Amino acid sequence: MKNWPRTVQSKVESMLKPKEQSLKDYVRFGRRYVSKRLILIIMILALALGVLAYQYLYLNPPAFLRELLGRNVFVENSQEIVKYSGYGKVVDENGVLLYEGDLKNGKFTGTGTIFGHNGEVLYKGEMKDGNKHGNGESYNGLGEIVYKGSFADDLYNGEGTTYYTNGDMRYTGNFKHGKMSGDGTMYFQQGKLMYKGLFVEDKYAGKGTEYFFNGQVKYDGMFLDNAYEGEGKLFAENGKKVFEGTFSGGDYQGAGKLYDKAGKLLFEGGFKEGQYNGDGKEYYSNGLVKYEGQYAAGKFHGVGTLTTEKGKPQYVGSFVEGKYDGEGELFTAEGTLRYKGQFQAGRESGQGERYNAKGMVVFKGQFQDGYPFYPGFLDLAPQKVEELLGKATDVRISEQGVPALEMVYAGNNMLFRFELDPANLDPDPEKQKEAKVTSIQLWGSEQLAELQQMLKEKQEAATKTTSGAASPTSPGGKTGDASKDQPTSPPLKLVRESGNVKVYAIGDDWYYCSYNGKVIARAEIAKAIK
Repeated sequence: MKNWPRTVQSKVESMLKPKEQSLKDYVRFGRRYVSKRLILIIMILALALGVLAYQYLYLNPPAFLRELLGRNVFVENSQEIVKYSGYGKVVDENGVLLYEGDLKNGKFTGTGTIFGHNGEVLYKGEMKDGNKHGNGESYNGLGEIVYKGSFADDLYNGEGTTYYTNGDMRYTGNFKHGKMSGDGTMYFQQGKLMYKGLFVEDKYAGKGTEYFFNGQVKYDGMFLDNAYEGEGKLFAENGKKVFEGTFSGGDYQGAGKLYDKAGKLLFEGGFKEGQYNGDGKEYYSNGLVKYEGQYAAGKFHGVGTLTTEKGKPQYVGSFVEGKYDGEGELFTAEGTLRYKGQFQAGRESGQGERYNAKGMVVFKGQFQDGYPFYPGFLDLAPQKVEELLGKATDVRISEQGVPALEMVYAGNNMLFRFELDPANLDPDPEKQKEAKVTSIQLWGSEQLAELQQMLKEKQEAATKTTSGAASPTSPGGKTGDASKDQPTSPPLKLVRESGNVKVYAIGDDWYYCSYNGKVIARAEIAKAIK
């Protein structure tokens, strides 16, 4: 038995080599004779063809034949699929189709289609090593296209287009590692342009243009992480320019120009975190300058000039948090100088000068809460009064009651009274260095009207303070908001009232006011009677 292949081989060779020599070398089929050698050759060829057919038509048939024979269907992750290359179908263990297309060593490679478990197409296009790679189309579970373009390693990469669920284009441009990167264009639904420019990892970054839904340009300039960053121009939906300059984190930052709703220049200068900061210039809608100077946190802060809408000066000097504070000059509506001196919290406070319409000084001394502080003259020597107001228009000795030196300033509508030592009744102020102001008399209508307004404000402030004291106590222990209404000087009190005379006290200072009806006709300020 061991030598039977050689026996067969010898027999075959003996039959193939010699030519037919007798009738024994033929087989009779009816009236015909066929060579035994030919029959053997045919049998050998048939056997060889059978082996080839089994190998290439049964074990590894071409795609069309496998389809015909039902031999190209593989279960995912099976041993059989790992060895297969060619066209085929991949199903799960329940027979649900997962993939149809080209395979190489069991992996999706070439062109194919990926299906969901409900038969919906999820992807069709080029594949490599089981990943989407090359050109293809990606779909959601409802059969709606999500992306069309280039893939690499299962991610969007290269030129491509994404879509809204209604089929409208959402983005077209470059991708890198699955994210929008490079040049691209983004759209609202209905095909309206949203943004055109550069992207980095799905965000606006670099030069770009953003649009409103109506097609108007919203912003043109530089971006970083979806925010305005660097030089740019911002527009309103009606096409009017809103801002031109530099941005940081979406806020105005650095030098820029801000415009109003009508597109007119509103401000030019420095910005910080979206607010005016540093040197700047603000405008009225008529184009005239409103303010020129320094800003901080969106408010006038530092040295600046405030002007009226008619171009007249309103205030020149120092500001703190939007209010007059420090040295400054205040003007009337006509543009004439009204006050020059110190301010605090928006009002005249400290040393200053008050001017009349003719430009003459009518009061020089201390101010408090926006009004002349006449008690500031009390206890001053005659020489000090002259330093402040100049030479008196009249100096006299009054011997009614206690002897007194009286210095009259007719232009200021003021009289200063100094009590004297009976041993020294010399009217020369230089000879009365020890004398002190004991009272000031006022009779000018403008001064008295201002004094009456000051007393009214003090009275209203005192009323608010009293009413605030009855309000509920806040968690911090303070009573209501009364602290906001506290006057900067002591509260006003009515000491006495007799006929047309009322005496008010503000701290240690008393105001003797003679009324003509409801109007103060004359006033005298002195220290309280002990």
